[in-house]
Amino acid sequence: MERIRKNEEFQKIYNSKSQKLFSYYSIMYIKKNNYDYNRLGVVVSKKNGNAVVRNRIKRLLREFFRKNEKNFSKENSFDIIVISKKHFGEKAFEIKYEEIEKDLRVTLKKGGYVVWETFLFFW
Repeated sequence: MERIRKNEEFQKIYNSKSQKLFSYYSIMYIKKNNYDYNRLGVVVSKKNGNAVVRNRIKRLLREFFRKNEKNFSKENSFDIIVISKKHFGEKAFEIKYEEIEKDLRVTLKKGGYVVWETFLFFW
């Protein structure tokens, strides 16, 4: 997954008719793009905490999208911007990756952007 880095790219997605998805820890803007791959931008403001906290939040969010890239729709590619909410920063070191994963999975599934593979285990 490529990263969105330039301010003008962020502004295009914010100002276009992109879909907003709200989760407990973040807000996502999702817009279909013309590339063959998905792109991700992560926004964490100084209100979330110091540099250590902000970097941890960015690592957790990027890790989720890295691990789950194969679950996104194969027919379409998207530009995704994830904006961290303030209370994410307050709990940054208490939150486990599994909580973030569950929160984002539910949100993306509601938006219809991903298809999760389900595995059945038989004992």
